[in-house]
Amino acid sequence: MEQTTNHLTPEFRNVLVTGAAGFIGYHVFEYLVCGDAPWMSSIRRVVGMDRLDYSSSAPSELITASLGQDRKKRECIFIKGDITSPASVLN
Repeated sequence: MEQTTNHLTPEFRNVLVTGAAGFIGYHVFEYLVCGDAPWMSSIRRVVGMDRLDYSSSAPSELITASLGQDRKKRECIFIKGDITSPASVLN
């Protein structure tokens, strides 16, 4: 039996959300960590990254804590870093 691939359902293992401390970025991060849409079933880890400058709306320790353990459907990590810095991205 030949296996077919559903090209409409992406298979992500890790997802990087940049600007995760800003208004839109935080809500995308929250949705990916806590959401239960069928297409999210392959997501294992969501990494939020933000350089936490003047436009950030939340301190880094509150980003993941505010999601609440009972709501989390997958692992989440927050990294303070700049997307333009290879050292931040590769670590």
